[in-house]
Amino acid sequence: SSDALPGIGAFACAKGLRIRSAMASAPSRSRSPRRNGAADGSAARPKRILVTGSHGFISGYTIPVLLEQGHEVYGIDNFWKYGEIKRSFENHPRFHFTRGDAKDVSVLRKIVFD
Repeated sequence: SSDALPGIGAFACAKGLRIRSAMASAPSRSRSPRRNGAADGSAARPKRILVTGSHGFISGYTIPVLLEQGHEVYGIDNFWKYGEIKRSFENHPRFHFTRGDAKDVSVLRKIVFD
């Protein structure tokens, strides 16, 4: 749920994802990785996860964790705030990027249904 990561607007994440941020000083309310996968944090059943703002600060830490857990990650970003930047996960075989605005329904439909 989005309340497990306070301060994040439109953000899709898998249940049970445990991410620690330098900005998050409050205790984590996220569920144990066992809820969504094995004890080692890997996903029991990989999911297709859409991450908006995929090249932003928080996503730069989130997406590698999702990929390590075996999920298929679909990222969308319009580079509005910081301009175009490169991320280490861009060439990962389970990461799929679309340059666009998350408010554009036609772009989201293409990502989800193609």
